[in-house]
Amino acid sequence: MTPGRTTAAARVVPRRPDAPHPSTPRTDTDARTSTSTGSGTDARTDARTSIGTDARSDADARTVARSGTDAHTGARTGTDARTGSGTDARTGSGARTGTSTSAGAGTGATGLGSVLVPVVLGGVLDRADILVESLRPVFRHDVTAGMALAAAPLTAALHVWCAGSPQQQRHVADLLLQGGSLALSRGPHTVGQVFATDGLHTRQTRDGYLLDGTRTPLTAGPEAAALLLYTTVAPSRGVTAPGGATVLLAGLGAVPHGRAGLRLPDGVRFTRCLLPPAAAVAEPGRGTALFLRTLQVTGTVVPALLLGTADSCLRLALRRLTGAPGPAVGRMGSRDVARAVAGAFLDLTAADALATTAARALGVLPGESAVLSAAVSCVVPMLIEDALQDLGPLLGARALWRDGDEPHFAHQAHHLRALAPRWPGAFTGRAIALPHLPFLARHAWFNTSPAPARLFATGGDLPGLAWQRLVPFSRTDSLSAVLPAAGGRARAAGHDELARLITAFTAELDRVRRHFARLPLTDPSLTSDPRNLAMTDRYMLLLTAAACLGRHQEASRTGQGHVADTVWITATLRRLGRRLGLGAASASPAAENRHIHDEALRHCAADEDFGVHRAAPVA
Repeated sequence: MTPGRTTAAARVVPRRPDAPHPSTPRTDTDARTSTSTGSGTDARTDARTSIGTDARSDADARTVARSGTDAHTGARTGTDARTGSGTDARTGSGARTGTSTSAGAGTGATGLGSVLVPVVLGGVLDRADILVESLRPVFRHDVTAGMALAAAPLTAALHVWCAGSPQQQRHVADLLLQGGSLALSRGPHTVGQVFATDGLHTRQTRDGYLLDGTRTPLTAGPEAAALLLYTTVAPSRGVTAPGGATVLLAGLGAVPHGRAGLRLPDGVRFTRCLLPPAAAVAEPGRGTALFLRTLQVTGTVVPALLLGTADSCLRLALRRLTGAPGPAVGRMGSRDVARAVAGAFLDLTAADALATTAARALGVLPGESAVLSAAVSCVVPMLIEDALQDLGPLLGARALWRDGDEPHFAHQAHHLRALAPRWPGAFTGRAIALPHLPFLARHAWFNTSPAPARLFATGGDLPGLAWQRLVPFSRTDSLSAVLPAAGGRARAAGHDELARLITAFTAELDRVRRHFARLPLTDPSLTSDPRNLAMTDRYMLLLTAAACLGRHQEASRTGQGHVADTVWITATLRRLGRRLGLGAASASPAAENRHIHDEALRHCAADEDFGVHRAAPVA
């Protein structure tokens, strides 16, 4: 099915001198020799930014696609399916050689298409946690390439997987599998502007939807063959229009009657573009409901992918420490260095524990994913920012140098700070989670059994993504139930400091429960009260602590990695407790900081992944 056919030719618009003609096919060679636009490009134009890579980058990206296939089939080849392309992808060493690869080259140049397509449609997409593991190497290599090649087309395609017709799903699956790309305009990642029109006017006619105007920004690169957009449909004479937002799938390639859309440097222009009624994704006017469903996946997966970029920043900083530390480190002193490294390591491993738990919950506990994904979108960007703040002084002014690892650190950190708060955004996460909390306070907290062990276990056979099982409202909360159940275990094991911290977190959960139990179950003004937003933030940090505890308990049972270490979980809870202002969370002792610092260096020296969900060396 062609997503859209136009009954009027697109109006001629002057093109940039260096822009290829829209009807001219773009070859892989063209994509690889695109001129780089530099690392300071605004996040809205990342899809047009060329990323400096070495000759191995294309092979690395193709390896990621193969790794995704292995991860779903259980096969293990020379590259670990969970870690992808190895050291170069994590450290981004190729980003310094000057050769360019277009971030908008599409999934064909990288082989990522099959990773984004569900198994039932011929791809390998099945579980969210494996999807994260398969795509993280791209983000370790370069965050802007990851957003353009993976996150943007995935976010757009999820709308079709969740609610598209069989014809739409087949069309988009074939497009991605054959190397094409799907663009998203004003999607779930655009905070506060999800349904903005940007001068695009859509009218309902007897023949379909008539589009006129310009829509920006266009993510996923100029080579996209189709565009998924949110729009508000206005009625025309004799034809009524549905209220609310409508999601449309529009073709951007040549069609028998002209062009559906003309690409511009800042987006796409439609000139009397008529899309058939079948172009609507889901029921017309139900765009908000579809947005909330897809957000449960994107709100979990995209922040989890951004942790791959933060991992490469941590690795670059640690490599500087073990090499030539530089004058900035020399002035800090050994205790300050240990505290900075330990803080960054604890923040990233805590964020990874929450993100991985939420990704696995999409299959294990889909009824709780609405709140968990909102927590990930709020907590993970905050912890990433705090980790970058700790790592920055380790490099000092060297981050401005043009040689060595420092420029890549600056590039990754700059784009990470710009992108992390926007996918989907902390306020969006709070606004989605808060209406659930009065109900959970009355019926779920301290009344629900703890989450099952398989939610935290590594490996194992879990249910795949089932779009129909994602519900907009969570009525249970088994993750927070881990907190009151864990105190007795820690005390019985003789870990008195850990038991004291868990008791403080449990008391804080009860305080949050009392606050929300007093609020009405349905009140549109809940999000206008800053006290409610602050308590929502505290609840999300409590969920982070519960995810870390659940992962520690499961790792202790199997003896797996640093997550099983009591020092790690105690230090992590202590750091989270200081954010909550808990009296039991005192400053970390110097010996504890040194222990975590040494653990981080050991992982770097052993070339191991920093993610808490695996302990095997990176292939």
